[in-house]
Amino acid sequence: MILLSLLFFLFACGKEDKNYQCTEDEVLQECDANGENCEAVENCMEQGLMCHAEMGHCMAMEDSGEM
Repeated sequence: MILLSLLFFLFACGKEDKNYQCTEDEVLQECDANGENCEAVENCMEQGLMCHAEMGHCMAMEDSGEM
């Protein structure tokens, strides 16, 4: 249980300073703390995936639970 809590804490801290958003074309962008000055990180659509801003990565549509 302690190990699980530690892993969660480390994961949460690693993502804390990064703010992600998705474009309408399923491009994952990393933005500054104000949500401005965004840069493309990954084009999910080119890979046949969908953008997932909350997790900061691309994912298969089957994995999202949305069909």
